[in-house]
Order: sequence, then structure tokens, then C-alpha cells
Amino acid sequence: MAKNRLAAGEVGAVQVTAYDKDGNKDATGRAISYYIANTRYGALDGGRPVRVQARGRNRSVAEDAVKRKAREQYAARLEAMGAKDATMSIPSTWDGFGALHLAWIESDDSDYSDATVRVYSDAMRNRVLTAGHKFNGRELSSLAHLELREWLQGIANDHGNGAAHSVKSVVGGMFKRAVGYGIVSAPGPMAGMGAVKRSRRTEAKVKTETERKALEDGKVLRERDTDRALTAEDQERLLTFIEKDRRTNDNDTADLIRFMLGTGVRIGEALALRWEDVKLTGKSPHVSIGGTLGRVKGEGIVRQPWTKTTRSARNVFIPSDTADLLRERHARMTKVGHEKPLPMSEDGAVFPSINGTWRDQSNVNDAMRHVFDHEDVNVPWATTHTFRKTVVTDLLDAGMSPNQVAAHVGHEDASFTLRTYADSVTAPKDAGNVLQMLRDGRKKPTNEPNVPKTRHLHAV
Repeated sequence: MAKNRLAAGEVGAVQVTAYDKDGNKDATGRAISYYIANTRYGALDGGRPVRVQARGRNRSVAEDAVKRKAREQYAARLEAMGAKDATMSIPSTWDGFGALHLAWIESDDSDYSDATVRVYSDAMRNRVLTAGHKFNGRELSSLAHLELREWLQGIANDHGNGAAHSVKSVVGGMFKRAVGYGIVSAPGPMAGMGAVKRSRRTEAKVKTETERKALEDGKVLRERDTDRALTAEDQERLLTFIEKDRRTNDNDTADLIRFMLGTGVRIGEALALRWEDVKLTGKSPHVSIGGTLGRVKGEGIVRQPWTKTTRSARNVFIPSDTADLLRERHARMTKVGHEKPLPMSEDGAVFPSINGTWRDQSNVNDAMRHVFDHEDVNVPWATTHTFRKTVVTDLLDAGMSPNQVAAHVGHEDASFTLRTYADSVTAPKDAGNVLQMLRDGRKKPTNEPNVPKTRHLHAV
């Protein structure tokens, strides 16, 4: 049987072989020293596939390395061909163009943060570029809006709303690039897709089944609600608790919580903040957000000198109590003999680990989980991103325009800020008072005659 032909840029199956230190193949029974992975990718001209080889210290590293090398080689050859010839040779099928899009995501040209690259790459590999995918071999121009929506709905039903959101984002970007290449007519079938979520019936069934399985396994399910923000009462309980909780202060999480509630920055942005980015003098204290933390293989946690998006690089103006918090924190780091000293980081991190290094976000999540779940705080549904949603909701409730709030939190689209970050679940407790004020305003004074108002017409 003939082998399935690889589309241009599509990476084929990977074969990994173990070697000992002397270079002996299939090191069965001997100490394995390294692994070599081999694969092929589809040629631009549709001819014989190009073979690629890479080496790694273990099987997984070798496999990842050869796939990355294949995508980089294809992208480089595509670029070298020149715009006109390259456009003619760009694959127009789901799997062919998808492989090219994945190579672009993982290249420097995408300008994504490492965290975004990981999320989008995983979405492409696990949901888009899979063997036997229903869209494999289909021309992108032949795919309809409803087909894609039903496919995304299946992902939401089977894997959750978060998975569907990630796939929708990455496939939306793929079709935008396809429109740019002229492969798909504008605006493309992903335009106007909107949120794709489980139906209430499906969500109820999944919840019931999950609870049943957890009960059988003796596990305790933790509630999650990404649509809620912290109310004023929630915030008061939380701030009161961290003021006195020894664990939260010993692991230096209390100040980080106060800072995030005072700014609404992302957790990665907060942990990447350096003292050189903090401006506490003048009438408008602010912090300059220009980096985020990421985990790089072989290097660990590093600070990346860029943010999630270009719009995310911004000045965040802070309230006076947050400015006071940072002044006190700086004093604790720099003044010898302070009664509550803090470690000084060689990198100048404002919120370093207790060892003075960049702080691991997973450790921060665990520390904050202790706060959220404590009975005195009682917001087990919250996550670190809840602080960001809370700031957005509070600023909108205070009367700031969506454009202003979007600029504050680093969003490119104010409608995205309203749609995704404004709390649309918690009913405002003062709604009754506002409605009463409106009704009172419509009541006419008892001494005023009930004379109909005259409409004045102005010449134009």
C-alpha cells in the first residue's frame, strides 16, 4: 500500500533510536547515551519529502527537536523562495497550511510570549494537526462557518470551554493569515464566531458525571468560576485575612496580592516587574509593564523582555496605597537591619522568590490557593486571574469608559474587555437603589401643574 503523501510543510511520523556512548545502534541492554530522531516533511514543490534528523538526551527531547527542525527548515525555504513564488507554493489545505501556521507560531516572527506559543502549539498539535482529522485534505476555502463552529462545539463538550477557546483563537489566526495569502476570501469563515461554550444541559451532565467519579475516587472537587469578580465584601475578607495570616506573609504572597488588586496586571507581568520599572515620584506614580516570565527548556524561569501582546506594554498608574506598599517594600529590601527584611534579587525583581530569584508562577498559584480556599476568605472559585477581572469590573462600575479600562489592562479591543473581563454574573446590590432614584426623579412635585412639555423645533 502506498504511503500517504505529505502535504507541503506537513511533518510526518517520527522514528527515534537509542544509542550508547560508542555510537552503537539499538542499545538494548547497554547504557543509553543519547537518542536520534528521524522524520520527513512535505516539499514545497510536492516532490520527494525532505528528511530531517535531530539528536536529544532522551526520547521526548529528540522527537521535539526533529519536529522543530523540520518546521524551521520548511519556513526558511519558503521565505528564501521570495513572496511571489512562495505564495504560489503555499499549501491551501487544512493540514498543509496548518503545518505552515504552526511553524510561524513557533518562529520569532509571531512575536508571541513563550506561554502563548506553548498554548497555541499544543492546540495546533492536539486539536488541529492530528492524524485522521475530519478536515485533513480539505481546502481551507471549502470550509463553512457552521462546520467549524460544530467542530469547536465538540471540543468544548469533550474537553472544556478553555480548550475550545484556545483552539478558536489559534484557528482564527490561521484563517486570518490564509486571507492575507489570498487562499481564503475575506473575512473568512471564522469571522463572527463568538464564544463557543458547552450548553447548560451538557455542562450539567458533565458536572454530574465528574462529581460521581470524584465521589467514587474519594476526591474533593474545587469550584471554579471564571466569570466572577471579587465583590467588595470578598475583597475586605481577603485583605483582612492576609494581614494576619502567618503563612501568607512568610512566603511573601500578601504584598503580591495587594499589588495585583491595586493594578489588575497579569500574574506573569507582576512577577517580571523590576525596580527600574517602578516610578514612585511625581504626581502620577506608575509601573511600566514591559516583560513577563516564561519557562524555557534548559534555562528554567527567565524574564522575557516583551509582553503577551504589543498593546500589553504600557504604563499602569497606581493608587496611593499601592505606591506606599512599593515604597515600604523597597525599604525592606535595601535597608540593613529592617525588622521585616526581604531578599534582594540580583535581577532587581520586585517580587522575587525567598532565594532572590525569579519566582515560579506555579508556587505562587499554590500559595494563593491557600488564601482563596481558607474558610475566612471563602472564594474557592477564584484564581490569580480573578484579580484582573475584579479591577476591570471595579473601574467600569466607577464610570471609566471601556476604552480607558482596556488601555489600563493592556487589551487591544475594548469590546474584548467588556465581553471577557467584566463580571456579568454577580448582580449589583445597588441596582435596587439606582432604580428607586430613577423613579423618584420621574415623580413631579405636588405643587407643579401637570402641563405637557412642549417640543421645541430648531431650524437646521
